[in-house]
Amino acid sequence: MKRLCLYPIGLLMFLLLLNACSQEETPSQEDNPKEQGSIPLGISLEQMALQDLNDEPVRTAISHLSSMGGTTTSKNMGSNLYDFTVDTSMVKVITHDDVKSYTFPIKRDHNDGSFFENLVLQRNPSGNLQAFLVRYHLKDGIRALAEHGSFSFEGRRELFSLDLERLDVGLVEKNDTCYDVVELWCHFGGNDHPAGEMCILEAQLTGDDRLFYKESMICLSWGSGSGIPEGPDPGNGEGGNGGGAGFEDPYIITAPTNVALYEFQLKEFASGKLSQAERGYYNSDPNIKNIVDGYLIDNGISNLAMFKAKNHLSLGHDLSLTPQKFVWYFQHRDSGEVEDLKQYLQDQSNSAKARAFGKESISAWMDNGEVDFEEEIIYLLEGYPCQKNIIQEALAANSPVTDLVRDIFNSNVKPTITIQANNLNGILEGGNTHAQNGNPLHYFITMNTQRLDVSTDIDIACITIHESVHALLFYFLQAGSFQSNNESYAQLVEDFVTYWVPNGGIGSPEIQHQYMQNLVSIIADSLYNWALKNDYNPDNFDVFDTVDSHNFDGMREYFGLIAWNGLTDRDAFKELYPPGTLSYISALQIINSESFPYEYNANPQGEPCN
Repeated sequence: MKRLCLYPIGLLMFLLLLNACSQEETPSQEDNPKEQGSIPLGISLEQMALQDLNDEPVRTAISHLSSMGGTTTSKNMGSNLYDFTVDTSMVKVITHDDVKSYTFPIKRDHNDGSFFENLVLQRNPSGNLQAFLVRYHLKDGIRALAEHGSFSFEGRRELFSLDLERLDVGLVEKNDTCYDVVELWCHFGGNDHPAGEMCILEAQLTGDDRLFYKESMICLSWGSGSGIPEGPDPGNGEGGNGGGAGFEDPYIITAPTNVALYEFQLKEFASGKLSQAERGYYNSDPNIKNIVDGYLIDNGISNLAMFKAKNHLSLGHDLSLTPQKFVWYFQHRDSGEVEDLKQYLQDQSNSAKARAFGKESISAWMDNGEVDFEEEIIYLLEGYPCQKNIIQEALAANSPVTDLVRDIFNSNVKPTITIQANNLNGILEGGNTHAQNGNPLHYFITMNTQRLDVSTDIDIACITIHESVHALLFYFLQAGSFQSNNESYAQLVEDFVTYWVPNGGIGSPEIQHQYMQNLVSIIADSLYNWALKNDYNPDNFDVFDTVDSHNFDGMREYFGLIAWNGLTDRDAFKELYPPGTLSYISALQIINSESFPYEYNANPQGEPCN
């Protein structure tokens, strides 16, 4: 915090100012505050929307203020106290030493254009939050500066203290009546203007002296009994203490901001640039409009900015993004993920299925998921990095099943898959698969977290392949036809469609499991290929070699048994391993050893992740 006025002359002048600051009389001020020379870059300024602020008390304060509205009345406050609205689309967040301030534009219905106002919330080193309204009385109007998305003006300042108790953000500090109002300004192209984020970034790059302070010693004006103005008060007065090399305590730091300047241009953007559908989406929610408006203003509402904003709104409309999803997308519009999404939509000719997958992709990114656009698979497995790698490797293994999952039937109607992790309320269930209503050809595989927490890599790979078969069968139900380069697998599916569809369809897991008895060998082949790729050695499985007629090695026979996981209640399994026999008990023990490796007498061949 900067020093207090301790020198005798400065103290005397300060006391005289305090004495002059009364409700009956305010000090005269010059039209323009004093300027300091160039300043070091020991200050930061960021521009963002309210929802991006990482300061909950500030968000709460603005929300509380907004909920009051302009005509709020109650026994605790008179009407017309808050006869303004706060624009939350472009907040200037300034950090100076251990002080942080938030500057918001303010709008009033009865503003005659002779002034504009800012709400300034400032957190001081003590941690207390103070609220002020700064009113700028214009001498010759406002001049727009498109180069920096800013504006320039001259005029007199007026200061009001807002009642923090009404804003529900903390205690009111009412001891101070005069403040050193410090504004951050920028030299650029011969036009001085309030600094924005662009000025700060360019100053950091160039190291030049474009940043400077304007300082005014301003005593509080008094409107209503709470210190909140009821309307414009031109006042008269003088001010302007340059402050030397530092600020006088107490001080308020801000950078004037004014959105009203651009309202006409924004209306022209909506009516002249956007299609009817884009305009409807733009106006459908204040969060969408605010973040686009802030972007346009930051870029001087240039033709390039309007062109880009139009494209972003078009994508948001096409994907039917909720306001929350659009805000996330817009904030990450230049990221590699979003570029991949746009390329995918272009490659898929912006089809309905591609749009649905794109919308799910944004949801996945918001949940820290990963998206594979080439294979059209979403992974929502945050907190399970080891298990995610196993699942990805299981789907990458070459086999009839996994090849079809990655590139199903070489068809033009390729399904998409989301693989997620949730507690399925029972460790016996490895996972489940379902199709989402309203999302064509998108299937959701849910891996049971209770199993992921304890089971081995072999069990996880088996569940992955098992559930991918369910996804294929759902595809057959929706697509009704297919093409395949794998004739043996194609014949199995033909048999499935021919027999099972007339006998109750393929939507129920029970019917799907009944048919999947025929696919156990293919599941086992997939597991075997996955195991070889992950350095499992057949020589270590000799104990399971029964020298059967298929001439499988012991590892292939072991995975032939593991492939029955999830299907041990089927008739085909019971025929191979009659219930009550030692072979039945042994088979279940082997399967369960991979699913529950920490249980008594378990002897798994695989390795748990944890």
